[in-house]
Amino acid sequence: MKCYRLLGLSSLLMVLVGFSVQAETKEEEAKKWATDLVKAKDAKTRAKAAEELGKLGTIKRTLTTPYTKDLVNALKDSDARVRGAAANALGVIDPDDKKTIFDKIHETLKNEKENAAMQGLMQGLADTARLSGDENLKKQALMTLRELQKKATDKAEAKRIQAVILTLSGGKKN
Repeated sequence: MKCYRLLGLSSLLMVLVGFSVQAETKEEEAKKWATDLVKAKDAKTRAKAAEELGKLGTIKRTLTTPYTKDLVNALKDSDARVRGAAANALGVIDPDDKKTIFDKIHETLKNEKENAAMQGLMQGLADTARLSGDENLKKQALMTLRELQKKATDKAEAKRIQAVILTLSGGKKN
């Protein structure tokens, strides 16, 4: 009987150690992606880093909290894909200062000229407004998205914007 208990305890200990190592690995992974976001010369690598930080932030918010400023700075990147990926990541990681993040994404979206950034910026804006719980931010995001929808040059673009509007409005066609 003691042998089974000892075996059970050792198995439990191994599982707990495994979780600890995995958490440490995720923190190291987040640090690596943040370094790539800031220092990589290749835009594709920077965009991938922003995407991966977003994924890690959805797993555990605290993994990406130290790198929120890096993602905000990436909104000014010279490459549109990086700007879009950074905005999308900011929308899903649920940052502390949602109003400030919302304002930064909103400003970037209003001045954006490249389609490669638009989807990520729109989704980041909608997600940040939705997660904030602030009805004023939601209204502001909806107004901006509707303005963009009116200016859409083709049906596919208008439909993409409508899809983002639906995520913000909870599936209701407002």
